[in-house]
Amino acid sequence: MIKFFRHIRQNLIMENKTGKYLKYAIGEIVLVVIGILIALQVNNWNEERRDSKTLISILENEKISIAIEIEKEETQIQLINGWIDTVLNAQIIIEEVDVPTPQHQKVLDKAFEVLTYLGLRTRKIEHLQSLSQSISRSKLTGKNEVVRTISQLIDGFGLGKDLLDIHQENLLNHDRSLNSDVLRFNSKDEAVYNFELMKTDNQFQHYLTRSRGHKISSRNTGVRIVENYKLLNDQIEELLKELEK
Repeated sequence: MIKFFRHIRQNLIMENKTGKYLKYAIGEIVLVVIGILIALQVNNWNEERRDSKTLISILENEKISIAIEIEKEETQIQLINGWIDTVLNAQIIIEEVDVPTPQHQKVLDKAFEVLTYLGLRTRKIEHLQSLSQSISRSKLTGKNEVVRTISQLIDGFGLGKDLLDIHQENLLNHDRSLNSDVLRFNSKDEAVYNFELMKTDNQFQHYLTRSRGHKISSRNTGVRIVENYKLLNDQIEELLKELEK
C-alpha cells in the first residue's frame, strides 16, 4: 500500500513538473510571437513613413509642374484669343468695307497668316499616369477625387488631339480646294488675295468661319484643362495636409 501511494506521489510530481514546463514553453512561444508581431508592425510603420515621404516629394514636385503648365496654357489661351479676334475682324472688314485701308490690309494679312493655326500644345501623360498610380496605392481619404481629376486632364489632352485631327482633315484639306484667285500664298508664305472676290466667294467665307470655330474649340479645351489643373493643385494641397499630420 505504501508503495502504491509513493507511486502516485511520484506521478503527481512528474505531472506538476510537466505542467510547469508546458506553461513555460507556451509562455516562450507567446513572447516570440508577440516579438515577431511587434517587429512586423514596426517594419510596416517604417515602410509607411518612407512611402509617405516619397509621396510628399512626388506631390510637391507635381505642384511645381502644375504651376508651370497653367502658365503655359494661359499664355497659349491668350494667343488663341488674339487669333480668334483677328479672324473675326477680318470677316467684319470683308463684309463691311468696300475699299480696305493699309490698316485693314494689315489685319487681313495677319488673319490669313493664322488661318490654319490651332494653338494646341503637345503634352506627355506618362507622369500623370504614374502620379495616379502612386496616389491610388495610398490610404489617403481624398485619393479617388484626385484620380478622377487626373483622368479628366488626360481626357482633355485626348480631346485636344482629336480636335487637331479634325482640324487637319476639315480645314487644311479644305484649304487646298480654295480658289487661288481669292487667296493663295507665295514662296515666302505671304498672302496674295483679291479683296473683291473675297466679298462674293461663299466657300472662302465658310472657310473663315470654320477656322474661327476650330480656334474657339481649341481655346475652350485649354480653358477646361486649366480648370482641371487648378482643381488638381487644390486637391494635392489637401493630400499634403493629410500626409503631414
